Amino acid sequence: DERQPSPELAEALAAALQLPTAQHETFIACARGEKPVDYLAKVQESGGAEEQRSREVGASFDSLLPISATVFIGRQAELADIMTKLRQPSCRLLTLLGPGGMGKTRLALEVARQVQADFADGALFVPLAPLTDPANIAQAIAQTLRTPLASSIPPLEQVKRLLSRRELLLILDNFEQLTAGAAQLSELLTAAPNLKLLVTSRERLNLAEEWLFPVPALAEAMALFSQTAVRVKPDFDQEAEEAAVAQICQFVGGHPLAIELAASWTRVMSCSQIAAQIQQDLDFLAHAPRNAPARHQSLRALFDHSWQLLTSAEQTALAKLSVFRGGFSQEQVQIVAGATWPILLGLVDKSLVETRGDNRFDVHELVRQYTAAKLAELDQLAAAHHAHFAAYHALARHLSGWFTSRKAAESFHQSAHEHDNYRAALQWG
Repeated sequence: DERQPSPELAEALAAALQLPTAQHETFIACARGEKPVDYLAKVQESGGAEEQRSREVGASFDSLLPISATVFIGRQAELADIMTKLRQPSCRLLTLLGPGGMGKTRLALEVARQVQADFADGALFVPLAPLTDPANIAQAIAQTLRTPLASSIPPLEQVKRLLSRRELLLILDNFEQLTAGAAQLSELLTAAPNLKLLVTSRERLNLAEEWLFPVPALAEAMALFSQTAVRVKPDFDQEAEEAAVAQICQFVGGHPLAIELAASWTRVMSCSQIAAQIQQDLDFLAHAPRNAPARHQSLRALFDHSWQLLTSAEQTALAKLSVFRGGFSQEQVQIVAGATWPILLGLVDKSLVETRGDNRFDVHELVRQYTAAKLAELDQLAAAHHAHFAAYHALARHLSGWFTSRKAAESFHQSAHEHDNYRAALQWG
């Protein structure tokens, strides 16, 4: 509002009036309409007690971290790496990037608990999953700060002011549906020099300030399975079921939500039966706890949410990628799925395609199951398999011509990479 003084002018007025330094922030907020005009009088009448209570509420952010229902398992290397990054002055926006159900939120909370003492104002957790409009990001932050906003001032401007003097770690959870508003985070970082942001998202924010931390599969998958199984079946015999549990964890690729959903079936099934069911039907991995988020009630719900965030071109390309086995190169994706580099990298950015060494890519086996069904729904299953067969038949003929040349080693190396694709093509052909 043009009738309100700038923060700089309000600061100068506070100094000219010789107000106590401790009351400057309150005076500026009142002058700019961020707090009721009579609030400063209350502070002065109480000898600063009102202001002290306000500061105590604002500073006790660590108490606002959600209490986790289960024990945190594993990921010690990831924790150490993330904390090292956050302690670097140049790292002010760190995104924990990964597909849904990979444990990003749980990891972010554990990081927050361990580093909150590094920040004078602690750590604050802001859940964003319910939001669909980026215009509501600032309001969500203010609500978590327990601070009402004035209707006469843009919410983002008020939040920038609220955070400007805080030394705080702000966790923004589930940002993927709000990436159109990511530029607001740059504004917050500019306004609040002692603010750091830890974001969880299925899609990178693509900001200049952003550091990425791809959340990997859970190495301690079997421990998570056993912990979950014991909760529903107290006499669960980990040693007797070890081989089948290993098979389950391998098939779901260390995906934490899939592991927990699978383990919940131990109440009525053996682990070998669970393993067989998972390989037959993705919908078997359902029946999450009642208080789990809707998108985590089943793997299908999880993947449906990610699918809805894709463009139609990305959906078609991802569905066609389900015909590949053992990874693929961009060249083969272009031939089989018609996916250009921008589409392929868009799927990487949205945590649906994984990068591997030697300029190769892959999709998680659970994603493959889901997208294969989508390919059938698009009525392109046969066409995609025929294109895959033709592409690898042509590649095999091309590479075979090198076997007796100086490129023999390169030919054998590339053929070894494509072994699973050759086999899949032959099975279809």
